[in-house]
Amino acid sequence: MRPAFLAGVLVAGLTAVVPAQTADLLFQLVSPVGLVWGPAHAAGFLSGEANPAGWAWSEGWELASGGGTQLDVAQVLAIGASGPGWSVVAAAVDAGEIVPGLRYRVEGARGGLGVRLGPLGLGLCTRVLRPVSPVPALGWTLDVGVLWRGPLVVGLVGKNLLSAPPFAEDWRPDVVMAVAWPWQAGPWSGAWAAGAEDLLLGLPTYAFAGEVAVGPWSFRAGLRYGGFAFGGSVQWSLFRLDWGYALHPVLPPSFRVSLALRFE
Repeated sequence: MRPAFLAGVLVAGLTAVVPAQTADLLFQLVSPVGLVWGPAHAAGFLSGEANPAGWAWSEGWELASGGGTQLDVAQVLAIGASGPGWSVVAAAVDAGEIVPGLRYRVEGARGGLGVRLGPLGLGLCTRVLRPVSPVPALGWTLDVGVLWRGPLVVGLVGKNLLSAPPFAEDWRPDVVMAVAWPWQAGPWSGAWAAGAEDLLLGLPTYAFAGEVAVGPWSFRAGLRYGGFAFGGSVQWSLFRLDWGYALHPVLPPSFRVSLALRFE
């Protein structure tokens, strides 16, 4: 019974946590920070993971790798590199043999560029998706992001403006919007953020998140359509450890951890 149960959890879970597009399974939730923040991450801390315009503010060089579990069924692995104004990452989700003769594995790569014009950032991102099993295929999509950084940080992402999805997946154009309020009080800093996605698909979903940082430590939490998530980061010397844990009201939890090496 357990293999059949796991197959049901995988199919239902991928649909519930990432409703429409397998590409989001790899790239929206592949990092510990993105797992916690969800759509609110598009504006949160100028991250290019959710909004390619965020790469316009990236400084120095970074190498990162990480992994975790998706709904306690699939393994998530990722490795990436970034520099001033650019980022690339390769990722895979592998559930192994779900039932005899049926395996599930998806691989992909993402690359993007960002440029800064004063307080305004513009970015492009392309995602390549390669389902490996049970049936091999290939697809790609292009996203465009805008980010304005002032007293508030406002982000807008146009997703799937150009795309060639694998199989019959529905990769219709969509819009993600987010706003964040960065704050600082003495040695403490952080941000509160809210975001919405699927704005053109008829059933918008929303997310609310916050982060608090002091010294080398930061802690974050988020509430979104898939449940509640929390995580944190610690920085020492050239290294940064990120982790995230997402709880779903019905399905098993998901976990991410990554280690990054950052240098100027």
